[in-house]
Amino acid sequence: MNRHTTLLGIAATTLLSLALVACKHESEAKSPNGALQFELKAPSSQTITQGTTNQVRIGVDRKDFKGEIDLSFDQLPAGVRAITTTVIPANQSSLDVTLEAAGDAGLVVDKACVITAKGGGATTNQTFKVSVKQR
Repeated sequence: MNRHTTLLGIAATTLLSLALVACKHESEAKSPNGALQFELKAPSSQTITQGTTNQVRIGVDRKDFKGEIDLSFDQLPAGVRAITTTVIPANQSSLDVTLEAAGDAGLVVDKACVITAKGGGATTNQTFKVSVKQR
């Protein structure tokens, strides 16, 4: 192997490592003392029609924390909101949240939205995509 081939190999390995880190679909929530409490799983992309509802499953991998986990949604498309409870009960690993799109909700494709999870002194968030299509 010559020096050029070795440098190309190192560059390719570095790029692959960065790509794998960027594709992580879980986000860790650590308490102020650094203990891992839970990991929030990225929900799947959602497509909702104006004037209808859609369920999105929010999952967590619990570590040391067994209590309730409060969820909040930010940056949802205009006219879209969560209409069911947004608290994962103690000792549960998932929750189905119903999203509702108003009849005049803004039409968008793959809008990046943020879900935040808080519990046990820890907070984390994940991004997922929401599309709103015409009725």
